[in-house]
Amino acid sequence: ENISLEKMAQYYFISRAQLCRRFKKATGTSIGTYISTKRMLTAKAMLLDGKKPTEIYAACGYSDYSTFYRAFKKEFGISPREYRNLIIENQQNLI
Repeated sequence: ENISLEKMAQYYFISRAQLCRRFKKATGTSIGTYISTKRMLTAKAMLLDGKKPTEIYAACGYSDYSTFYRAFKKEFGISPREYRNLIIENQQNLI
């Protein structure tokens, strides 16, 4: 689902600016950064569960794979496929 500041602000009956200020004060991070981090952690968990990267991007709120790919690589320093391959390799080494 698309998450917008406008919808969240309306839900809490406050302005967008007030919502952003309160959220940052309470968490120490911006709403955008928080959402991005949660999406990336969810994607990482799904990769650990054996899902393919091309199955994950939409479930994590990305409209296309290339945007998801860039965000994942920026966050973790490797591509989703490389991360998945590392997981598979590590599991095989444990056997």
